[in-house]
Amino acid sequence: MLELLRANKYRRGVYIRPYIFQKGMVRELLQAQPGKATELIIDSWPFSSYRDMSQALHVCVSSWTRMAPNTFPAGAKIGFGPAGSTSDTYFPRMMETLGVNFERRNGGWSDLGGQLQDGLLDVIAFAAGVPVPAVSQLEVQTDVNIIEFTEAEQAAIIEAFPVSAFEIAADTYTTLEAPARSVSMWNFAIANCDLPETFVEAVVDVVMSDNERMVNIHKAATSTTPDNWDKNKVLKWHPGAAKWFKENAGADIPDSMIYGRSVDAVRRRQGEILGREAPCDADLVIGVPDSSNTSSLGYAQAAGLPDSHA
Repeated sequence: MLELLRANKYRRGVYIRPYIFQKGMVRELLQAQPGKATELIIDSWPFSSYRDMSQALHVCVSSWTRMAPNTFPAGAKIGFGPAGSTSDTYFPRMMETLGVNFERRNGGWSDLGGQLQDGLLDVIAFAAGVPVPAVSQLEVQTDVNIIEFTEAEQAAIIEAFPVSAFEIAADTYTTLEAPARSVSMWNFAIANCDLPETFVEAVVDVVMSDNERMVNIHKAATSTTPDNWDKNKVLKWHPGAAKWFKENAGADIPDSMIYGRSVDAVRRRQGEILGREAPCDADLVIGVPDSSNTSSLGYAQAAGLPDSHA
């Protein structure tokens, strides 16, 4: 059937009718004579030449057939949203990382949704807080198949990009029957490094202490909770933010990830902690060059001992 439409270059408004060819005559299916050699004929012509288009049954057929539930078709036409958007910035690079062969398309989400329904697009790649309103709308208008990443694909993307593992909950969309494996790029509030620690701590407290109010503003804020502090493995923390999360979320943020605390300062602080918690009966603290010199200095000061270098 599809080959017939392609051969005649029909895109829409087509009348398709099957016939049989028997004894040199074209007959209706119900006129077939038993025991006679029969060939099937499927004919097509513009619907408007047969009857009014308002009586037509409108069917859209995509230009590709999916071979498996969670795979991208070869040469898929993928809509990445408006040019320069978050989706358009990251998703094409992610697809290239996974070795996906695709055609890149851009446009507004409503326009791309219409193209998907008309079979002009195969996939729309969304990068937004879930639930994405455009996806929920598409679910009402047409059948939607949400493609999740495989474990290997997810791992490859996490290795190559500043993202974290994420699962889209099954109750997010009516199409989902189980959680869908994905990745997430967490939003960060970027602060000037010179801002006072007390000010940044107060700002974080305002945002993190009233999640219900945040969710009322946008449902995506359901994940703006203190327990997600560990999703940041990319940007250094402002000391004020780190202090709030340590005291209120039990965050185990290493000093190396807190702005203004250099490796040398971290080693010295480690030595001070060790000197206070595990003092020993000694006459002299000697560091082994070079990495432990600062740690030995911190230990010596906390333990009240002289320090020297090997």
